[in-house]
Amino acid sequence: MSGQALRMRQAATRLQRLEPVLPVNGLLLVTALLLVIGLMMMTSASVEIASSQYGDPLFHFKRQAVFTVLGVVVLLFTVCVPTQKWRAASGFLLLMAYGLLVLVLVPGVGRVVNGSARWLDLGFFNLQPSELAKVFMVMYLAAFLERHRDEVREQWTGFIKPLLVAGVAIVLLYFEPDHGAIVILLTTAFSMVFLAGAKLHLLMLVLGSCVSGFFMLAVKYPHVIERFTSFLNPWAEEYVYGSGYQ
Repeated sequence: MSGQALRMRQAATRLQRLEPVLPVNGLLLVTALLLVIGLMMMTSASVEIASSQYGDPLFHFKRQAVFTVLGVVVLLFTVCVPTQKWRAASGFLLLMAYGLLVLVLVPGVGRVVNGSARWLDLGFFNLQPSELAKVFMVMYLAAFLERHRDEVREQWTGFIKPLLVAGVAIVLLYFEPDHGAIVILLTTAFSMVFLAGAKLHLLMLVLGSCVSGFFMLAVKYPHVIERFTSFLNPWAEEYVYGSGYQ
């Protein structure tokens, strides 16, 4: 019996050695599916515009396909790097994202479109630092919540600290302004802190303040509420060629 167990253990070891570096799992399959669906929907929505503006109905598809390939290359590189290294670098990456968010606010450096300074013109493409901030904030908060799980569950300081981290990015995004990114960052931070086991009454208290802030933004910036209402009915005549199309 011991000999059979030894042979089974050896067989399992050989199978582990044969495992690919990039295992095909559910998350990768879902990511690939979203990429394909996104390209199809983007192409369907842009064929007529691309044909009239550039004479090529697949202009936007080809352009987006190039960025998709680049994104897949970055994805493969990211998967190959051990998680421990990303955890160790999360603080530096978050500070770098903060620096880029400050940089777009510098006159003459950030590219201003429709009154918002959200992009850095790198020549061959425009970099939007808020997109990096979303990813790097998730990495940093995940590492923080893992290191301080007991503090997050038992003390209010463990609840406040990760929200302050998100708050820095939110303040910078407010001055761009980029209200959509603010909502995404807030929702992500709250979800992560909640799943980490923070006390519910603290979450509800801060969430109530955020909801009040959202209504204040809607009053001050009418286009914020317009984006929401156009999402509910994108085919309405007043939205179809504007925020509804977007």
